[in-house]
Amino acid sequence: MAELQLESWRIVETVQQLLLRIDDRFPGSGLYRIGVRLLEVARETESIVEWIGKTHPWLRGLSIIGIGCIVVVALAETPALPNARRRGRALRTWIAVVGTFKPWTWNPSA
Repeated sequence: MAELQLESWRIVETVQQLLLRIDDRFPGSGLYRIGVRLLEVARETESIVEWIGKTHPWLRGLSIIGIGCIVVVALAETPALPNARRRGRALRTWIAVVGTFKPWTWNPSA
């Protein structure tokens, strides 16, 4: 099956042609006003699609910072890690603790 790909500029072009045909056949009708609104939505969508298609380094950086914060919090909240660090088994102990973690039984106040 061929890959389906919609191009926003072609959609805008098609809606413009459709709007001209509606205006020729039904001048001043409610259908024309609906077509005008459809053209506005198509143009707005085109600009949104262009924005999504661009690279956003600030968003990538923010994601990395967020993931780093999650890792830091996970390491800080692991109760067995401080004792294991002294014995030189921090990573193995942390992996074991995370592997046995059951979020539905976790009680942070305990």
